[in-house]
Amino acid sequence: MGVYPTSAPEQIRYLLDHSEARLIFVENEEQLDKLLTIVGDTRIERVVVWDAKGLWGYADERVTFFEDFLKQGLAFAEREPTAVARRRGAVAAADTAMIIYTSGTTGPPKGAMLSHHSTGLRPSPLWGMGGSSEPCPERVTATGEPCGRTRGPRAPSPASPDSTRVIRWRSCCSMG
Repeated sequence: MGVYPTSAPEQIRYLLDHSEARLIFVENEEQLDKLLTIVGDTRIERVVVWDAKGLWGYADERVTFFEDFLKQGLAFAEREPTAVARRRGAVAAADTAMIIYTSGTTGPPKGAMLSHHSTGLRPSPLWGMGGSSEPCPERVTATGEPCGRTRGPRAPSPASPDSTRVIRWRSCCSMG
């Protein structure tokens, strides 16, 4: 889920509570400072900061920097070499991949749940991905039958500013 950088702390708290998020990525010191005012009231266990410039001595044990987060992931993968494959195997195409929220200008933000299938990302080799208009036999329905859809271009959808970044990041992670 993406959070608008202009969101007030109480709006962020609502989104974190509604989505039941346990991990959040923030851009920089400004966003981290805003988040730290409300993070204790949420389920957040980990805060990953993309841009560590200007951040020194944060004592909150939940805060880590992106480079360190990646190193921790690599160390975990060495200790548990089958963990990623097990997790990927447990994910179904219909499972929720992300929630994209409206801006909430006319009331509380509403979340649209996007499945892994609808994002075009594939956490397993069985899922097809966009790119050509040829039939995509590896795309399957919930019953395991080919769905017959093509790999044609997807219509753009409105999204929060961070969702495109999340999709690009997830694409790199899920496809190596």
